Amino acid sequence: TSVTLILSAMVTTQTPATEKYPMSIKALKAYARLDFEGTGANRKQWLCLNKVWQQESHWNYHAVGDKTSEGRAYGIAQALPANKMNDIKKDWHTNPYTQIQWGVKYIRLHWHNNACAAWKNELRKGWY
Repeated sequence: TSVTLILSAMVTTQTPATEKYPMSIKALKAYARLDFEGTGANRKQWLCLNKVWQQESHWNYHAVGDKTSEGRAYGIAQALPANKMNDIKKDWHTNPYTQIQWGVKYIRLHWHNNACAAWKNELRKGWY
């Protein structure tokens, strides 16, 4: 579909400006899935990542976590501290696509691209 083509193009380019791209949860999930599958993740891993981010933020790119000694987690992937997302782009406060790219990178590096292990940890400890 045309949405898939647009989202595919966004995955292969820079973080899109949110004013120009869809902001619905459906569009954000489609983008995240393409980005995550671009790292070699399969459908099972995607389903786990979706569960993690649903649990953490309900896909709300303005979600703010409880206060901790490191500050408050922020965004779809609940980055803590939130400014870690500067590694992707400095617009992370307002751009869910930047947050998704950071979250996918976090899963790839911290969880060795195993979102199901992250989900198990989320269920066991309440964080991933």
